[in-house]
Formats: sequence, structure tokens, C-alpha cells
Amino acid sequence: MGTVLYFVLFPEQYSGIFNLGSLTGTEQVIHIANPLQFCVICVLAAAVCIPIQVLELGEEIGWREYLLPKQIAEYGARKGT
Repeated sequence: MGTVLYFVLFPEQYSGIFNLGSLTGTEQVIHIANPLQFCVICVLAAAVCIPIQVLELGEEIGWREYLLPKQIAEYGARKGT
């Protein structure tokens, strides 16, 4: 079903191959039999990564907005940063 829908939306563009080598600099490819399944897996991977990025953002805000000005006030701009 997903492959048929993709062919309708983008005729003659779907090869069924995800070229992983263009991301890693190698000759690796992933053969995708079902584009819908591939999209679901990508969304699930993003759902795992987004909360981690939110935690990292909190750490960055804590460092830049709270701790860094206190260190600059106490040690000066050169040593504080």
C-alpha cells in the first residue's frame, strides 16, 4: 500500500534503496521494501531522541543563563569562560 502511494505521488523517483553511504562516506545501502514502515521507524527513533535533546537544552540553558554570569562576575571574563 505504501509503495503504491509513493509511486502515485512521486512517479519514477522511488528506487527502494536508502543510500546510507552518502551519510557515512562508505558504499552502504539499505534496501527498503516498505516506505511506510521505514517512515514509522524514523518517527519512533525521533521520539526517542527528542526527550534527550530537551534534557541537553536544559543543561545548556543552566550553564549559559545561570552559572556562566556568576563565574564571570567572580573570576573575570577570561577565566570565567
